Amino acid sequence: MRSGAVKNWFGSGNRAAALLWLLTVLVAAIGGVAGHRTVTDVYHGAVEHWLSGQDLYGGGFQYPPTFVLLFAPFHALPHAFGEYLWRGLSALLLAIGCWRLLGLQVTTPARRRRLFLWLSLPVLLTAFDAFRNGQANVLFGALTVLGACALAGRSGAAPRLNQAALLLTLACLIKPFGIVTMLLAVLAWPALAWRFAALILLGLALPYLTAPADYVDQQYRLMASHLAAMSHNPEARFADFNDLLRVLHLAVPPGWCLLLRAGAGLAFAWIWAWAW
Repeated sequence: MRSGAVKNWFGSGNRAAALLWLLTVLVAAIGGVAGHRTVTDVYHGAVEHWLSGQDLYGGGFQYPPTFVLLFAPFHALPHAFGEYLWRGLSALLLAIGCWRLLGLQVTTPARRRRLFLWLSLPVLLTAFDAFRNGQANVLFGALTVLGACALAGRSGAAPRLNQAALLLTLACLIKPFGIVTMLLAVLAWPALAWRFAALILLGLALPYLTAPADYVDQQYRLMASHLAAMSHNPEARFADFNDLLRVLHLAVPPGWCLLLRAGAGLAFAWIWAWAW
């Protein structure tokens, strides 16, 4: 950052916000690591399975093989240090995303710092459990926000298509449902299509550099089967809007759920395209 930008960022409002982020993430991380309330054991296990040629899926792992490569550097570090670094890096990127998001509309440094402090409160409150558990959702959300900011530009600036494509592709390689964001982006910026295609192919090819091709092929097949099974699993309620209806003792059959999802997706895509 330029010296002026650094001076603007470290105003009184941002010093308070930085302290708030640091303390919240530190408390959450200590609670997760010391209290063993973490999902990163699944990520560590996946890296070990990859290195030993075992299947990735079946033990709670729900991510593409590329995610194993992204998490491998944290696995290679001393355990506690890697755990804190994973959470800290994810939180840092999320904070940067929030700061850049505000910068799209707020140009006065003092007001931007003040709003960042207030924005930090609901963000940290809702993300606390994810910080504690070390969930990849934080990194996924951070990359998505940063990608959106790159597309939106600032003060009439042209969208940074290459940067946005890289960020949104990384998000998709962490969690495959990031493909929804990519497809919506393509509706507004068609020039992203070939960038996304090239980066996705590159990301999917990277695992072949670290393991035998037949093993990688098998993991991709298992991933596809795993995701398909999850989409029809009535117990996967965290990913099912039908769970909202269960509160009212109602339920929509799986076939109708699929039609509703498809219809909602098409309707939202039409609204998005019309808005742009």
